[in-house]
Amino acid sequence: MRSVFHGSRSRSRFTHIQAFIRKELSIHTSPEVISRRLQLEFGISISKNTLYRYIQLERQAGGELYQQLPHRGKRYSYSAENLKYGPIPNRVGIEHRTAEAELEHSLNTRGRKSLGYRSPNEVFLTHLLAA
Repeated sequence: MRSVFHGSRSRSRFTHIQAFIRKELSIHTSPEVISRRLQLEFGISISKNTLYRYIQLERQAGGELYQQLPHRGKRYSYSAENLKYGPIPNRVGIEHRTAEAELEHSLNTRGRKSLGYRSPNEVFLTHLLAA
């Protein structure tokens, strides 16, 4: 970001772009979206990483731009340990599926015309009651 926003000539030239970035951040637009809009509207290519670096430098200088990021500058966590949902309790693998489950699957994936226009549930219950 230094090459874009620092220096006397660059500073006066890109003041409107800096104002655009601040305005977009004030409405919680992500740097990814801002980067693309800068390219479309001004013909200027600034990467999202450059915008994040600029926000980080501004934060270290005591600024509060980072609080206007969609997640207030917090990083995303995609690790399996932090997932909201854990493994399914008492899960049975598909290789251990019972005959009834296999029949239910074949009925649910078949067309209704072949079932005499009955629901798969009706055919399944008929099969269970006949056994």
